[in-house]
Amino acid sequence: MNSKILAVAIAAIIAAGGASYAYLYLPMAAPAGGGSTFSVLLTDPPSVPSGTQAVNVNFSEVAIQINNGSWLYSSVNQQINLMHLLNVSKVVAVFKVPENSTVTQIRFYVSNATLVISGNKYALFVPSGIIKVPVTNYTKMTGVLVDLHTHIVESHAGRSIRYILTPVVSIMPLNKQPGHNLHTSLLTTYLEAAKQI
Repeated sequence: MNSKILAVAIAAIIAAGGASYAYLYLPMAAPAGGGSTFSVLLTDPPSVPSGTQAVNVNFSEVAIQINNGSWLYSSVNQQINLMHLLNVSKVVAVFKVPENSTVTQIRFYVSNATLVISGNKYALFVPSGIIKVPVTNYTKMTGVLVDLHTHIVESHAGRSIRYILTPVVSIMPLNKQPGHNLHTSLLTTYLEAAKQI
């Protein structure tokens, strides 16, 4: 099924947190050939300056490192407004990995980022241009939901203002592939997390 033509939004109320979560489900075809698939999803409850209308981040590539030290890359070349990912998840990349592999790190490569505040557009600095996400103590995953927890830091140098993106990253392992009840897997993950609150 083509991810370009179908998107299903599923809303779930989680009583323990008293919040409404909507999952943007973008089915993507599994890679052909041997091995298994590993999907990277993105969500972001941002902490931004007052009046922020958009946090546009251009991702050029996503990479994962597997337990044998190898890196796998996926060219994504898409702009994502992180303000649109509030309580919403989006598939950004799908990889084919060797059987029985374990993912140990994810990297998001950022080519450009801008911030829109009260109609004014500002450059948004991403240190090193890479968002690194360590993945530890998880096995038998078919994907991971990366929660950026984006923070925008305002820095002043004389009369100029500089904005810096400083994400605090957390992850949730997934055990279902997009295209096969992914929303159920995500909901189950959130419900299990809510039990610990």
